[in-house]
Amino acid sequence: MNITITFIILLLALLFSPLEAKCRSRCRERRRQQYAIRAARAQAEKARAQAAQEKHIEDSRTSASISILHSDYYYRIKAPFYKSLCSVIENSFSLQTDKPVLERGAKFTQILSQDVKDIISKNVTNWYTVKIYTKENFPNTYRDNNMNITRNFDDIIQYYTEQCYVETSFLFEICLLLATLLFGVFFLFPF
Repeated sequence: MNITITFIILLLALLFSPLEAKCRSRCRERRRQQYAIRAARAQAEKARAQAAQEKHIEDSRTSASISILHSDYYYRIKAPFYKSLCSVIENSFSLQTDKPVLERGAKFTQILSQDVKDIISKNVTNWYTVKIYTKENFPNTYRDNNMNITRNFDDIIQYYTEQCYVETSFLFEICLLLATLLFGVFFLFPF
């Protein structure tokens, strides 16, 4: 009886062995094809990013002026020299208003007079021109001192909200509180 079962198992193994090998080779071929497709997509994305970067550099070199939102790259990145402007913006606001830190939103900025906005814009833009817009920070798009940097108060607010302002998430805090309460209810007071 044992010999018959062993023989049947070996016979089935011999019958299904070519099928299993064929299935494995198809799986390997599919993995190779998927890898080739991913590699081709990555190469195309890299070429597209390179073309966009070259276009951004060309546009930056031909533009008559830039703002403090200008970046050396077509996509916005956070560089170490950006953080130093955050304290300059906060100091400019604290010198001109009684609130020491900028608040997010347009409500606070609407109560400022146009003269105050112009003074803040001038202070921040002048500091940006001297300390940040340098050959070291912008190796691809830097032009000499004849570059016009626009003084726009809305750009300063946008810069501050994108680069400096860290908003605490009320929703995250509520979820954390609920998770803690659920943990306490289920594990400290078992039913």
